[in-house]
Amino acid sequence: GSRLVVLAPVARGGNPCRSDVRRVQSRQGVGCGVLRTERAPRRGRGGAVTYADFIARKSRFVESSGFVVDESALSPQLFPYQRDLVRWALRRGRAALFCQTGLGKTAMQLEWARHVCARTGGKVLILAPLAVAAQTVREGAKFCVDVRHARKPEDVGATVTVTNYDILDRFDPREFAGIVLDESSILKSFA
Repeated sequence: GSRLVVLAPVARGGNPCRSDVRRVQSRQGVGCGVLRTERAPRRGRGGAVTYADFIARKSRFVESSGFVVDESALSPQLFPYQRDLVRWALRRGRAALFCQTGLGKTAMQLEWARHVCARTGGKVLILAPLAVAAQTVREGAKFCVDVRHARKPEDVGATVTVTNYDILDRFDPREFAGIVLDESSILKSFA
């Protein structure tokens, strides 16, 4: 099945989730990132708001908050499509990678984390299910990214740390320059 990886740098000195949010124009605009100018909603029969306008008004577009990395700075171990996705995620700042099983999401999130650490001088926290944490540490060694598995704040590494969702409350997200939500479909169990 699909696995979702969400990559989000945390703003220093502020709310990690605060961003300049604007609405998109239409369902087609959501994928394209077209910004909407405010206008009165279209009305359907009987004066009701149309479904398309209702959905468009609920859609949000977050401005890019990332940085540009030259392709030559990326790991040569990544496939071209992985390099493209990592560069896109770094440029966006806050991004989600929806990739099928076997396409190397762990390698991509580690490369993203490596660049966020290098750019900010800060640390990255990877949240993952317990079974995935050890795999992330092994993949880090393969891609020359120092990853430490932490069960408590004292175990946090100098750069990339992986822990599981069940013990997230032990960590302060403000201490990290970036956060990765690996296998983030697990979040629906916490709601």
